[in-house]
Amino acid sequence: MAESSHISGQTAITPPSPMHLVHQIRTTLEQDNYLLWKSQVLPVLRGHGLESFIDGSKSPPARTIANSDGIQLNNPDFASWQQQDQLILAWMFSSISPSILAQVINSQTSADLWHNVSQMYVSQSMAKTLDLKLQLQTLKKGSSTCSQYLQQFHLIADRLRSIGSIVTDQELITYALQGLGTDFEAFVTAISLREKPPSMFEFNNLLLSHEARVLTNLRAASSSTVHLTTGNTSYSQNQSSQTQSFQDVFFAGRGRSQRGRGYQNRGRNAQRGRGRGRQNNTSTENAQDTSNIKCQICQKWGHEALECYHRFDIRYSATSSSPAPQALVAEPSVTSQASWFVDSGATTHVTPDINNLSSSLPYNGPDAVHIGNGTGLLISHKGTSNLSTGSANLKLNNVLVVPSLTKSLLSVSQLTADNNVVVEFSSNSCFIKECTTNKTIMHGILSNGLYKLIQPSQQQVLQVSQLTADIWHSKLAHCSMSVIDKLKKDKIIQIKPSNNDFLCTGCNKAKAHKLPFQPSIRTTSQPLEVVHSDLWGPAPVLSSKGHRYYVHFTDDFTKFSWLYTCASKSDVSVLFNQFKAKVENLLSTKIKIFQCDGGSEYKPLMTQHPEITFNVSCPYTPEQNGVAERKHRHIVELALASMFAASIPLKYWDVIFESTVYVINRLPSTQNNDVSPFEVLFNQKPDYTLLHVLGCTCYPWLRPYTNHKLDARSEECVFLGYSSLHKGYYCLHVPTDRIYVSRHVQFDEKSFPFKCMSQPSQLQTSDTNFPNTLTVLPVINSSPQAATQLQPATTTTVIHPASSQPSVTTTTGIQTAPPQTPAPSATNSIPKHSMITRSQTKNLKPRTFPNFQAHTAAVHADCQSHIEPTCYTQAVKIEAWRSAMAAELSALAHNNTWELVQPPSNAHIIGSKWIFKIKYKPDGSIERHKARLVAKGYTQEEGIDYEETFSPVVKPTTIRTVLTIALSNHWPCHQLDVNNAFLHGSLEETVYMAQPPGFSDPQHPHHVCKLKKAIYGLKQAPRAWFSKLKSFLLSHNFKCSQADNSLFILHTGKKIIYLLVYVDDIVLTGNDAEAIQSLKQSLDQQFSLKNLGRLSHFLGIEVHYTSSEMHLSQTRYMSNILKRVSMQYAKSCNTPMQSGKQISKFSGTKLSDPTTYRSVVGALQYATITRPDLTFAVNKASQFMAEPTEDHWQLVKRILRYIQGTIQHGLVLKSAEHLCLHGFCDADWAGDPDDRRSTTGFAIYLGPNLVSWSSKKQATVSRSSTEAEYRSLAGTASELLWLTYLLSELKLPQPLKPTLWCDNLGATFLAANPVFHARTKHIELDFHFVREKIQNKQLLVKFICSADQLGDMFTKSLPKARFQLLRNKLHVFPSPLSLRGAVEDVSGKEKDDSSSARNGGDAAAKQN
Repeated sequence: MAESSHISGQTAITPPSPMHLVHQIRTTLEQDNYLLWKSQVLPVLRGHGLESFIDGSKSPPARTIANSDGIQLNNPDFASWQQQDQLILAWMFSSISPSILAQVINSQTSADLWHNVSQMYVSQSMAKTLDLKLQLQTLKKGSSTCSQYLQQFHLIADRLRSIGSIVTDQELITYALQGLGTDFEAFVTAISLREKPPSMFEFNNLLLSHEARVLTNLRAASSSTVHLTTGNTSYSQNQSSQTQSFQDVFFAGRGRSQRGRGYQNRGRNAQRGRGRGRQNNTSTENAQDTSNIKCQICQKWGHEALECYHRFDIRYSATSSSPAPQALVAEPSVTSQASWFVDSGATTHVTPDINNLSSSLPYNGPDAVHIGNGTGLLISHKGTSNLSTGSANLKLNNVLVVPSLTKSLLSVSQLTADNNVVVEFSSNSCFIKECTTNKTIMHGILSNGLYKLIQPSQQQVLQVSQLTADIWHSKLAHCSMSVIDKLKKDKIIQIKPSNNDFLCTGCNKAKAHKLPFQPSIRTTSQPLEVVHSDLWGPAPVLSSKGHRYYVHFTDDFTKFSWLYTCASKSDVSVLFNQFKAKVENLLSTKIKIFQCDGGSEYKPLMTQHPEITFNVSCPYTPEQNGVAERKHRHIVELALASMFAASIPLKYWDVIFESTVYVINRLPSTQNNDVSPFEVLFNQKPDYTLLHVLGCTCYPWLRPYTNHKLDARSEECVFLGYSSLHKGYYCLHVPTDRIYVSRHVQFDEKSFPFKCMSQPSQLQTSDTNFPNTLTVLPVINSSPQAATQLQPATTTTVIHPASSQPSVTTTTGIQTAPPQTPAPSATNSIPKHSMITRSQTKNLKPRTFPNFQAHTAAVHADCQSHIEPTCYTQAVKIEAWRSAMAAELSALAHNNTWELVQPPSNAHIIGSKWIFKIKYKPDGSIERHKARLVAKGYTQEEGIDYEETFSPVVKPTTIRTVLTIALSNHWPCHQLDVNNAFLHGSLEETVYMAQPPGFSDPQHPHHVCKLKKAIYGLKQAPRAWFSKLKSFLLSHNFKCSQADNSLFILHTGKKIIYLLVYVDDIVLTGNDAEAIQSLKQSLDQQFSLKNLGRLSHFLGIEVHYTSSEMHLSQTRYMSNILKRVSMQYAKSCNTPMQSGKQISKFSGTKLSDPTTYRSVVGALQYATITRPDLTFAVNKASQFMAEPTEDHWQLVKRILRYIQGTIQHGLVLKSAEHLCLHGFCDADWAGDPDDRRSTTGFAIYLGPNLVSWSSKKQATVSRSSTEAEYRSLAGTASELLWLTYLLSELKLPQPLKPTLWCDNLGATFLAANPVFHARTKHIELDFHFVREKIQNKQLLVKFICSADQLGDMFTKSLPKARFQLLRNKLHVFPSPLSLRGAVEDVSGKEKDDSSSARNGGDAAAKQN
């Protein structure tokens, strides 16, 4: 809006005076009537010439104008325009409902209001459009009139048009015809057969005219009826209102019908009114008095049946409680009797005697029985009866008791309808016959003009009534009806005919079965119109990729299939989204119908994709998903055939299944007229020359994977299938179990490597955790009685060529007796040889293995011992775990851990459970099975069950420092393990625990354990154990280190002993072997120790020794990390991070499930204990733990690839005479692209050995590189001083001041010169800390060039050459026991760098 203008430049023309809008809009704006409201608002505004106020065609005048002196004045035209606009705004507000008004109340002008309302209703909404179209498709006329039906129909169509969705008249007519009932079949057919479709307006007129004609015909047909019926006054008020509405629509207007303006009781005259109605427009003089006439339809007084408007409503009579009874019989009065008379004019059975009914109820309804003279007879009762003969039983339903009648009348129409019989009349008799056999059941004779039925005696009726079909069915043990019909046909039994089929409850419960399926008639015309899917699994063998399931999606039109393997059912939702995005993009069409079973894996898809129609099969009815089920069978059978033919191990089933689907899609299909699904989908023939035999020998081109130029260019591999992502083949290298993908492959389709391997059964059983050394050899017997016990895996079969009888020899020295062979007959033409065959012994029966089950059970138990149970019920079945649990309980009992007591009423009782763990040796073999009884500490309550929980553990820096001292002094390092360490801690709180699962006291099953000692799982258990151990060590003259509370030092005279504690693992070293041995004995007596000997495997750290070095590595630990993410065979890389690449926390797509990322990064943090070369990269990955993305996951995968190539690397500690402290500090100024904070990194050496390092982002932003370096300097100085204090406690004082090397001159000058203090007020604390240590001569800061700065490794990603140089100077080298050399850098330079770098620490020490 313009704020000012000159008088000569007025831009808007407004009315001279405000115009008030007094026209009231009848329709209030609601959610669904925007077009109707708009059609009423616009004409009013156009009529007053005010449309420009809302459509913006003319801009408003300026708010101010300038006079001749240039002074801004209020513009009167703007005030007039604003007044008129506000009047329009208020007038429009008054026509909007409160619910809509709340959404547009902030509109300041009428144009704003008009725009906001338009945007609210006209904006496109896919969900709203689909919902409205669905309403159009499903709208039914039902019981409403055509006018009401069309009105509702057009209302939905108008709402569609209001949101911009165009619906043609042809579509509307199609939807409208679908909603009409069966009464309009003729009309629907007529419209459908028209050559030129009508317009919507013409269709409305045709439909209304058709309905009017139908009503006219019904009225004419009703007026010709001569039967008198009774009305039903119990007709519902709802139906009456619908009929009233029906009549109002089609009989309204002037002179059109009964309900015109000339209708009765309208206007001033009760008969005439003001209109020209055709029925009741006669004069008052000719009018008849109808006040004493009662309508026989609605039972109301004042009009006749011909004038009742209910006579045209078919529903009124159809929904009455019962058909109107009639009694069109004339007979002189006689006395009542029990005989029945057949009456063809009666509409229901009537009798004057209630004794003729077998069951009855009093009748209180308004109906009456009208006879021929119009008299209404009252009804007293209503019930049922029957007419029994020797061979049949006729049911009489709805029999009315009318005491004023004189005869019992039998309605022919009701009798034939209820009993499936026919009634024939002759001149003097009548006959009631069965419809099927035409057998006469009863007959009557003419008596006084009426047909009287002749009935048999009551005794005969009782005899026959007992032989009904349901009784015979029960007597004959619920046999089928076909058997009963056969007995009846043979005249063995007699069955009383019955029209009603009985339903046997017992048979339905006992014989329930599936109903037959009809052939499917569904046809599709394009791809993705219908997609079938089903999940297969779990597979009994875990695949090589860690999968147990697969899901396939099959297109109904092309029969093309897509297969995805997965680890769990929950992956189906993710796989479907991938499949949907892929195929819809590939085929440029949408999935319309998705057919699946009712599995829980598919339920999330139904809410995620409402645009897809989901057809779900009934529970336990796989036949309804037959396409997917048959596809399962096809895939599995072909895949297993290929695997068995080539002896492929079962763990590769996922790759074989994918390759089988690849081939199936290219095979001719009978459902596609012998055309392959691939050809139907892509319109091109498949190339069969690309297919090869699965499992055959192949030779892929492996030149890129070789280590040097003299390596072989290819290796013998096994062909496993076809890659879905590449145009290449899967080739398995069996020795390394690595799968290569290559296009350049040569095939030998007559050679199968797995078949050629010895003991092929081993390939199958090894995948299911069976030991590879176990083989089952057949025993050669001549008779079933000569059975021999199978021996363990070392059993061998020895055949002596000189003997005609073989013997089975075992390593245990047991030899079986040779089988008794009968002498060959003279007619035996089989040549003699040393081998005894079954054809020679005439024993062609299959060989039996009597002890095979026992042997298999032993094998199974051995396999189960390699699996960690999850609960007691699994563990108790295996001997190894039962022994482990018994040992645990024995230790608990020996330790006097608890006592059984009655549970106090107010006690908080915590539960207990078993934890099972297999302990492995460093080489991967099983060391022992460990069962641990733990308390469910998560149920403890603070203040009731526990108070303090913190327990210290030794720091990694302390461990490396102590090991360095021990190595330099040639002290032995001992490793101890405390058995059930937590059980030795004493509890200060009272804790009650439930008895162990499976080991309850039979005499006191309801007692609980009152804990005397701590137990695993309790929150205070670690602290209680540490306090117990600390008290013991202090009593033996040890002192607890102030620098590290988990370090205990014994120093008496020349005797020095260091003891490191990490929970229940202890490292012991010192210079007095006798004192150490005595301490071991004391600890064992107090806590029950396990002496593990020389330090070799501590906290997952593997320790290897040479003459003067100690190598610390975590090879097994890092191997487990790689296996967890299936990257043990990944291609290695040279550095953990790409050089110079900036990684932001916002880069990449957010991971849908960050669990794996967080788990792997957390595990990598522990790997940095012996791998300082990983520190910076892991620290960088840890900064994205909150919301990791795909880019961050790629960073972690590069770290894992680097670990895969350097998995044998570790930290090397060397022996040295002088152990002086010196450190290197560095900072990467503003290196973080997100918050521009700097990164601090340092490395501290004790002599030649690296003992402490760190990489950490600074807490605040530094304003200069000097400031960043100075903060790094202060942090490193703090670590140096802590180490100095630790060494002083270890009785290793430093002869020289610790030296700190920094490559920033500004930082070094700032630390030494107080002149720069004015520039560092904001880092005053760091300044004073470093300055104080330098002035007290506790620290020395020196400058070093950047090329020699070792801290560079911890602040930034480096190129390959620089990274490997610094890695060697940090003393990170391969294990001395490893036979693996460098993969890529095999030149002498690598060796020179490695050898020279081992002395890097010494060189730095010399500089100091």
